[in-house]
Amino acid sequence: MWNAMLIAFAQHSQTEKVFDLFKQMEGLGIKPNFITFLCVLYACSHTGLVEKGQHYFELMKEYGIEPGDQHYASLVDLFGRAVKLQEALSIIREMPIRPTESVWKAFLTGCRLHGNTELADYAADRIFELGPELRFACVII
Repeated sequence: MWNAMLIAFAQHSQTEKVFDLFKQMEGLGIKPNFITFLCVLYACSHTGLVEKGQHYFELMKEYGIEPGDQHYASLVDLFGRAVKLQEALSIIREMPIRPTESVWKAFLTGCRLHGNTELADYAADRIFELGPELRFACVII
């Protein structure tokens, strides 16, 4: 129920309500999970709140939740939307797990949004390395 409310607020750009609800969860002793943090990162990404997004990404670790590829993709998306493409690339390069298609696509989308063809080519090459069947997805993006 909590995650459903979080994503509903996030999808309607009611970011402050997302943060308030997260605080309520903490106050009630309800431990956030993998999905909870995806919802909060989504809210930060779609409203350009880079510092808040970083805060919640780090907070995951305090709750003993190891960030997965979806969390990294959300973080890369956050930086990409904020025109911080070099920082997004640094996140990808420093990930403790191998970047997945979703991570590279988030980066590629940021490159496309801001017209950075050089980094877009780099991202597309990384996607192609993951598998030839993914080439069509890059063409669509």
